Amino acid sequence: CGLTGNKPMTTLAQAEWLKRLAMHNEDPDTAHPYLEFADIETLFYGIGHSQQPEKFAGMTLGISTMLQQAIAKHLSNNNQTMTPQIAKITLDKATKGQWRVFQKICWGPSETRSTAENVVLAYVCLPHYQGGKSFVVAAQVAVPEAKDENVALAGEKMQALLDNSIAQYLSIY
Repeated sequence: CGLTGNKPMTTLAQAEWLKRLAMHNEDPDTAHPYLEFADIETLFYGIGHSQQPEKFAGMTLGISTMLQQAIAKHLSNNNQTMTPQIAKITLDKATKGQWRVFQKICWGPSETRSTAENVVLAYVCLPHYQGGKSFVVAAQVAVPEAKDENVALAGEKMQALLDNSIAQYLSIY
């Protein structure tokens, strides 16, 4: 990052890269040359490198379920706060247990931008829901002042953004 906070890839480039990884076998025109499906499985599922006895690892295993909760909230037509357990049940029911969210989530104070931030980059696959859907999510929110106590506010702001964005997207597409 250096001192400017600039990243080697823009958010849009990262979203496109993630989509190409997820669609590697289905879209040969955008497949990464010399990349094997086993490489993608390692990245997405952690196969061979992390928590082997666990069913999910890699980008399917994360500490945040904000996106999954936003999707489940829309699927259930429920405006109440969604727990991770109810979100999983809702997603399993809508997709016959076949849903996947491959995600990278970051949060924390940014001294270079003087904000507390939350960033989500994810590929979502919802087979069996309305004929099957897949899409990429790239979202960033910030609140003023780069303080640890403001990171939770950025998280609340992200949850609201995801709730609204997912509801709009799934209502239209």
